Amino acid sequence: MKQLWLPRTVHEADFLVSMPKIKAHHWSGVTLSMKNMFGIVPGTRYGWPKNILHWAGIQQSILDICATVPVHFVIADGIIAMEGNGPLNGTPRHLGEIVISNDPVAADATCARLMGFEPNRVAHICEASRFLGNTSTALIDQVGEALIPSEIPFEVVPDWRYLHYSM
Repeated sequence: MKQLWLPRTVHEADFLVSMPKIKAHHWSGVTLSMKNMFGIVPGTRYGWPKNILHWAGIQQSILDICATVPVHFVIADGIIAMEGNGPLNGTPRHLGEIVISNDPVAADATCARLMGFEPNRVAHICEASRFLGNTSTALIDQVGEALIPSEIPFEVVPDWRYLHYSM
């Protein structure tokens, strides 16, 4: 996008935390810490559900927002996540995980793996790994429990089934 209007509060913030619920998303594949940043963009300026950003390309809009406003910390809630036709019409799914990170790309890659997805198949995660963070498990310091991807990948709408590891 050539311009991105953001509230003064966001511009003046010293530290920004993204706190997403882990969800499948019918337009972007996943809603994780980077997609969660749509929440800082005012609906009064961009309409609801922020259609201008969707029409500009949802994956590109996610990258534009995250490149403009860096996320300093992520707390992703996957205790009860959502699969299927998210973010509004999905089905709750017990995942039992919380992901905490100072790298939103690493957080999203880790969450995608927990969902049974290959993170580099999600366009905005793959592209963000080039300039905002990383997706490489070799570069992510895993602390706490071992990362165990879901044996049964999260359900997604048909257009996103290629995200699954099994393909």
